[in-house]
Amino acid sequence: KLEGTSFNGCSSLKSVTLPSALNSTGNYGSAFAFDNTGVESVKVNGLYVSTDKNGNEANVIVVKSDNALRYSVSPNILPNIATVTYHCIKAQSVTDFNIPASVTAINANSFSNLTIKNIYSASTATIPATAFSATDKTKAKVYVASDAIKAKFVAAGFTEANIKVATGQCGAGMYYYVNGKKLIIFGGGAMYTGSSLDKTWGAKASTFTSIEFKGTAITSISASAFASCTAVKGAIEIPASVTS
Repeated sequence: KLEGTSFNGCSSLKSVTLPSALNSTGNYGSAFAFDNTGVESVKVNGLYVSTDKNGNEANVIVVKSDNALRYSVSPNILPNIATVTYHCIKAQSVTDFNIPASVTAINANSFSNLTIKNIYSASTATIPATAFSATDKTKAKVYVASDAIKAKFVAAGFTEANIKVATGQCGAGMYYYVNGKKLIIFGGGAMYTGSSLDKTWGAKASTFTSIEFKGTAITSISASAFASCTAVKGAIEIPASVTS
């Protein structure tokens, strides 16, 4: 069992390999076990895993049976995560925080230890009032996939004026928001292709000067997605999660 204060305060600790016999993290074990540490790498294999769905090490602690995230060094939620738990992400300041559609349950205080500038959500999960910090609820800019998701953020106490609903959808779990001449893409999964993609930003494509992807749950981008985005200046940063 991983007790709540197992490594708490070990400020020089950088790497942890947990035994395969680990069978419990308790309600808050993973959240507090690594508080006030310098942990950058976590490995475990058994009832809990530290890999993504492709078997790549991701420095996380995930319950293998139900894809519940117990702990993550990175603020990026893997695209197969279904449940997020108490303080499941290492305390840190986050510029862009993406909640993919795969997340169907958000527990109390899941992200209340983070300081977040921008939140992007395609998840329809109910949001407890304590899931985010009071500061984030008043200051964070929030981009959501639908009006229904917007309503859940409002119910959780977020400032309604700071919440923007996606301009449209560009994949089964992928969405986009047009902010002036900037195209913001968030969510997860594969992008539409062919005629389905043509129905998205279409005629607006030539007006974009920048394109930004948010989060690491996006797995594929259409080969012709930005063919008409002739005014884009500079590089487009592709998430590491994209495989095609």
